[in-house]
Amino acid sequence: DTLTDRQLSFNLLRDWPLSLTFTGIFLLAGLLAGAWPAYVASRIQPAVIFQQHTGHTGGKQWLRKTLITVQFIVGIALLSGTLIVFTQLNYWKNRSLGFNSDHILTAPLFSSSINTSFTPGNAAMRERMNSFEENLAQHPNIEAITLASNMPGIGAVRHPITTDKISLDEHVVLPCISADYDFVQTFDLKVIAGRNFGKEYGTDHIDGYLLNEKAVKTLGWDAPEDAIGQKIAKGGKTGKVLGVINDFHIQGLQEELEPVVLDINVGSFTTFAIRIKNTRLPETLDFLEKSWKTYFPEKAFEYTFLDEQLQDAYQDEGRLAQLVGYFAGIAIFLSCFGLFGLISFTVHQKAKEIGIRKVMGATVAGIVALLAKGYLKLVVIALVLATPIAWYLMDQWLDEFAYRISIEWWVFALSGAGAVVVAFLTVGLQSMKAALANPVDSLRNK
Repeated sequence: DTLTDRQLSFNLLRDWPLSLTFTGIFLLAGLLAGAWPAYVASRIQPAVIFQQHTGHTGGKQWLRKTLITVQFIVGIALLSGTLIVFTQLNYWKNRSLGFNSDHILTAPLFSSSINTSFTPGNAAMRERMNSFEENLAQHPNIEAITLASNMPGIGAVRHPITTDKISLDEHVVLPCISADYDFVQTFDLKVIAGRNFGKEYGTDHIDGYLLNEKAVKTLGWDAPEDAIGQKIAKGGKTGKVLGVINDFHIQGLQEELEPVVLDINVGSFTTFAIRIKNTRLPETLDFLEKSWKTYFPEKAFEYTFLDEQLQDAYQDEGRLAQLVGYFAGIAIFLSCFGLFGLISFTVHQKAKEIGIRKVMGATVAGIVALLAKGYLKLVVIALVLATPIAWYLMDQWLDEFAYRISIEWWVFALSGAGAVVVAFLTVGLQSMKAALANPVDSLRNK
């Protein structure tokens, strides 16, 4: 599957031929570093090992240790990357988008891209919409309901905007949402200056506009109060600014906060947004479905919760975290596989030495430390080398986003600690087995 559309972030990871290539490299390195020495060790008699000069194996051991270190570098770097991606996702999920999306159910009435069923002059459809809202408002579990062309955080259609200061030739194109009268209340937006849309004024649906604070600055006014009453036009609709609301995001936090223009264009309404209480949910949904079938029998009742839709905006990054985590697990597993083979080989080489040390009074802990310390150094070296690599690559990835975390030192410390623990268990278990063996058996071998 395609992981994301972001070229810099996932170009290598989303390309399955390259993914297979990396997997092949890991497997080959694991076989070279682990399986081969384990195979050789299993076929060689300890007596033969100690009768030969061991100096000539240094070159092969250097190669195997290098391969294992490279695997740990890859594993630690990928593990660090996984932690950073999950931390970034958690940051996005906990950062406010400027509006309240809790317990908001969205139900589309028309397609946002193809809307041929409803026009501004279709009074009968508008009447059905109003009746549906009035019916829902009587239910005690429904707190608010509105209509809009787009939901906050999901995106918006862009239109050319003109004012007394900005002509059409300047090509100022801003995101616009056609919203019903209760839009501001439903999403808990705040009016900073001026007023909200109001049915009692009679003409707000004809010539009224709301701006967010960012739109005020983009259109050239110094303060929200300065925009009130100013002339503004979107397409063929000319009107005035009625009020200024707080800034809110119309898409995910990967992008900068944008200016937004709101008006009441009934013909552009596509979706109901319904805020419900978090109690007696099945009963409320059953009521909604029955009411929907009463007023819109030609359209199936299909709903989603807005907060779930908002989380979908980060699904590409979530898939990246999973994919990188899988590769980190493979790399560390193969590294430990290589370590297991290498320590097995070393135990065979030093079987008599271990026996002599035990006879001379060496403790099990001392023997384990003697065998393990050289290999644990490989993990420490890998951590030192992996840290700047992972930091640079992940910093480049984070730079693509408007709202990002700072990379903290604990990410690399935790990744390194995890790799050390796994490596110690791998090396320690085999070393413990050798240290607990009867020294008489190793000394008897010739």
